[in-house]
Amino acid sequence: MGRRKTPTSILAARGSIRAQGRKGEPDFRIEIPPCPKWVKLKLARDWYKEQAEYAAEAGIMSAPFGTALAGAAFYLQEFIQCEKGIVKQGRTNIAQSGAPYQNPLVGIRNKAWDKVLRVLVEFGYTPAARSSIKVGATKQAANSLQSFNDDEREA
Repeated sequence: MGRRKTPTSILAARGSIRAQGRKGEPDFRIEIPPCPKWVKLKLARDWYKEQAEYAAEAGIMSAPFGTALAGAAFYLQEFIQCEKGIVKQGRTNIAQSGAPYQNPLVGIRNKAWDKVLRVLVEFGYTPAARSSIKVGATKQAANSLQSFNDDEREA
């Protein structure tokens, strides 16, 4: 599969001369689409709204990208629900033979978190992804994980 092509808007934000030679990439209008109804958990819906507002201020949010962010909110919702189940049931279960095995929710939770992180990288929300991007954002991004932890403590 090879390395993916860097979008022209990212090259331009970096100040790369290669951005000038590219033509024909879609240029979407900055907008914040509503969070889809299939993201049901209030904490995940609030996270979507917060992240969509930040992305719009950074100039990277549009209707097509809302689907990707909604996917991350859905998997954040799944992560939270699995974590609640793990807290109730424990990280391990005991088989009829007496052998311990990992609670299946642990694997589901871990995969859900990987999917959230994958989308965050696409939006440049991790330090490594953001390190070479310069955009005119008016607000600094909230630490998503810290925000999640603070909300969970209050609940």
